[in-house]
Amino acid sequence: MKTAARLQSAIEILQSILLDNILPERAFTAWGRSHKFAGSSDRRAIADTVYDVLRHLGTLSYYVSGRNPRLLVAAWIFFIKNQSVQNLFETFSGEKYAPLPLSKEEKIFFLSPKENPTDFESVFNINKSLKGYFTQSFPDNLDTVLGGLSKRAPLDLRVYLDLCDRESVLYKLSQEIPDIKFKVCAFAKTGIRTYQNFTVKDMDLFQKGIIDIQDESSQMICQMLAGLAPNRMLDYCAGGGGKSLTFAMHRPNQTEIIASDICETRLKNILERAKRSKIHIRTIAAHRLSPENGLFNMVWVDAPCSGSGTWRRNIYQRMHTISQDIDAYAQKQYDILTRAEKFTDKNGYLVYSTCSLLIQENDMVVKRFLSTYPDYELYDIKNLLQYVPDLTENDMNISEYGINFRPDITKTDGFYCAVMRKK
Repeated sequence: MKTAARLQSAIEILQSILLDNILPERAFTAWGRSHKFAGSSDRRAIADTVYDVLRHLGTLSYYVSGRNPRLLVAAWIFFIKNQSVQNLFETFSGEKYAPLPLSKEEKIFFLSPKENPTDFESVFNINKSLKGYFTQSFPDNLDTVLGGLSKRAPLDLRVYLDLCDRESVLYKLSQEIPDIKFKVCAFAKTGIRTYQNFTVKDMDLFQKGIIDIQDESSQMICQMLAGLAPNRMLDYCAGGGGKSLTFAMHRPNQTEIIASDICETRLKNILERAKRSKIHIRTIAAHRLSPENGLFNMVWVDAPCSGSGTWRRNIYQRMHTISQDIDAYAQKQYDILTRAEKFTDKNGYLVYSTCSLLIQENDMVVKRFLSTYPDYELYDIKNLLQYVPDLTENDMNISEYGINFRPDITKTDGFYCAVMRKK
């Protein structure tokens, strides 16, 4: 496909996303079914355009005074890719498969562009209703933190060290995909990073359970918490099970791990992943859990959240998450903590984590819980730094209650963790 045809395809997909409110993944799937002739390089180029437009949606909408997908793509070419007006107008030619020409009124956006934006939504590409939430969370370094969210996220792999050492995996990756550059992650001893996309699940390394996808921040937290050496751990909101599996790798045959979730389909997937990597964990559906069946000296609540720490990846959510969502998450997180604490044994640890950057979902939830449950005390999370040798206090936000990894500092997803201990 020629460049103009790729741009027109991006416009069509953006129409589904922005005008028909179809999630990006589904919009791409629907487009792919009707454009089976498109090659893999075409699909990658089109996806890069669509996601980059979504990444800069607030800024581009400001420059063209709306969310017309065709104008947004034109603005992306001019304001983000810094191509000339002449090249822009020639690309939007209306010729076969090319975007329609810009009208006289539309050309004004590029011939006499607006001054640079100054409002929160246009500058940071985050819904304006969240301005107060981010300002409260980062009163002294808002620009730096949100600037980190505008960067493209890497693809992090986790190596199952019981099956293969990291250097051998690096070598195998370089041999099988010589066009892609890989390097070890800065902190997690299990991590490998690349900034280029490839289909991980097609790799023999993946099929044999040697590698999986997991952001370095999550790998680090597992490495740190394994240092607390529990003999029985409950992953209360297991989701895809990545943390249970990584934790098990750090504690082989030392910690009994039970993964639980409200969705039994997820639990089946966890067992499949565990089998692939020759890791033993148990799964129990949330409604079948009972304190009468035994307590745990670590209960980990990785709570549902806004995912603001992952907005480099989940670009669509940046503009669609609103203040009411944050309030609802904070209440849900507190409620989940109050249910999960019933499974914590005396002197056991209750771990609370999210992939959010916001204090409303993090410190404030922990503070509320501690004020309601006086039989819990805060554990000094600085004690866990020793288990990630290259990590220092300067590499993260350390608050009164927990730690928060940030994209602008650790180059990882945003990830929060607090540890409490039952007296």
